Amino acid sequence: SDKVLYKDALLEAVRLDPLITAGWKAMVVFSIVLILFTCGVGYVAYLLHFANRSRIEMGYLQSLGLSDKQMVGLLGIEHLAMVMIGLVLGTWAGLQMSTILVSSVAVTETGGKVVPPFVLVTDWSTVLMIYAMLSAIFVVAFYRLAKTMLHIDLYSISKMDS
Repeated sequence: SDKVLYKDALLEAVRLDPLITAGWKAMVVFSIVLILFTCGVGYVAYLLHFANRSRIEMGYLQSLGLSDKQMVGLLGIEHLAMVMIGLVLGTWAGLQMSTILVSSVAVTETGGKVVPPFVLVTDWSTVLMIYAMLSAIFVVAFYRLAKTMLHIDLYSISKMDS
């Protein structure tokens, strides 16, 4: 009635099950696409709102004598700070949510803690790949924003404000 179970054999059996492997791989790809889509759409929507809202402000700064380099630097610092804060907070929140979710399901059939406890491992290479893709979205969107902001028609802005 006593059995000896080998952890390696059990893990290999799970890894060899094509349905489990295919399901998890599809979930990972889907979650990466979802992350990129929501972050990209959110950032582009923010940039569109920003461009409409601060067109007059950028025109005033341009009329005060800020050069193109200074305008791009000003926009760059503002948006880079926003993106960095978003990435840091998003990573921190994701790690916290992972810990909360894993701890809530890591219980035995009697409700006790699993021994040994689950060890949560983050695949940082995947996270860095997502960061690289988000950085590419940021660079392209920021380039378009800077190009738009540098070609503001000061005459039309002066007519809109009065």
